[in-house]
Amino acid sequence: MEHSDRELLQGVGTMGPSEALRARIRARIAETPAPTTRTSKRVITTLIAVGALTVLVTSVAAEVVYGRLAPGLAVASTEELRLMWMSVVLGALTLGATLAALWRGRRGFGAGARTLALTALIVPIAYSALTLIRPLHLRDTHPANLTISPWGARCILIASIVGVGVMACFAAALRRAAPVATGLRGTAIGVAAGMWAGVAVFAFCPSGDSEHLLIGHVAPLLALLGIGAVLTPRWLRP
Repeated sequence: MEHSDRELLQGVGTMGPSEALRARIRARIAETPAPTTRTSKRVITTLIAVGALTVLVTSVAAEVVYGRLAPGLAVASTEELRLMWMSVVLGALTLGATLAALWRGRRGFGAGARTLALTALIVPIAYSALTLIRPLHLRDTHPANLTISPWGARCILIASIVGVGVMACFAAALRRAAPVATGLRGTAIGVAAGMWAGVAVFAFCPSGDSEHLLIGHVAPLLALLGIGAVLTPRWLRP
């Protein structure tokens, strides 16, 4: 807590705030403009925008690179069941991370520190395991004209566009609306953005190469987690 904030709390906790302290409080309130739109409305609008951004970027990239929609979802008939349950798990992880990042709670303080910390720890581990352990396209035979970057450069680009866009949307939705645990909330926002990026590359990419998946799919999530932890907290504080 900053020195000036301690002075404010000490002043309020004594016989009563002095006139100078009252003036400082009024000045601080005046310096913090109130948002013109309710946070709940901003969150709903953000979720719609995030879904549209993910679909748009994935669709355009797939058409440009592969000439088809969602090549990452095209699997052999023997792998359709795995595709189904992997999609369900990926969706659940994305939904859970998003709820943890955006949840306001009845009192407006958001998810608790423990929930945010567990989200930042469990979701990346679960996503990494889902992606790297027995990859979905490991045994696929691709057409000769379908080339996949061994280092995942295209997937990194797609994940970066979606992830940074989602992070910016989430930070804007919670602008000046997270009074506590802003560091953990920023980290959770980064994880949620990384999961939306993971959804995009899951639908876009038909690669089963472990090197490609580690660099092109998992590394962007970890990078977004770090960016969220470092850059977003100052946008969230009232």
